[in-house]
Amino acid sequence: SEEVYEKYLTKEQTEMEKLQSVTIDSVQPHEQQPEVDHLFKTQNSQSGYLNLVHKGWRDSRGDGFFSYEMAVEPEKEMYLHVTYFGGDRVLHLDGKAYIREFNILVDGTEIAKQTLNEDMSDNLFDVVYTIPFRLTAGKEKIEVKFVSGEGKIAGGVYGVRVINDKIK
Repeated sequence: SEEVYEKYLTKEQTEMEKLQSVTIDSVQPHEQQPEVDHLFKTQNSQSGYLNLVHKGWRDSRGDGFFSYEMAVEPEKEMYLHVTYFGGDRVLHLDGKAYIREFNILVDGTEIAKQTLNEDMSDNLFDVVYTIPFRLTAGKEKIEVKFVSGEGKIAGGVYGVRVINDKIK
């Protein structure tokens, strides 16, 4: 019904406004200018656009990575807000199976291990990771790096944000 749809739109808008209000920095993978602006680095990385969710993505395969330099507030605890696609699963490519299992590093220190295994339907979903304060204290920028190992994929990543309040 129209009433249900209006409530849905209002909820979506409220959630987006809340996210925007706590965002310190963000980058949209696969978009050239935002990636360049965030001093994008890569090895064995690909990107593309998924029509189903109307958003670009980035991943790295095998022994690879991709990273962005992102702004932080030096006096406050920060969080990393990453958007993934729930339909991502093992990728079969050139006779090889790649598992979506990867590490997330901040300035070279691992803050999380993530596995994507097609368990969230065909929607985008967000994961919020705490960045230890010792990694941001006194800094204005950090390097956020997604790292894949042999036989694995880092991503796809559909959005990266640094936020100053844990939401969700």
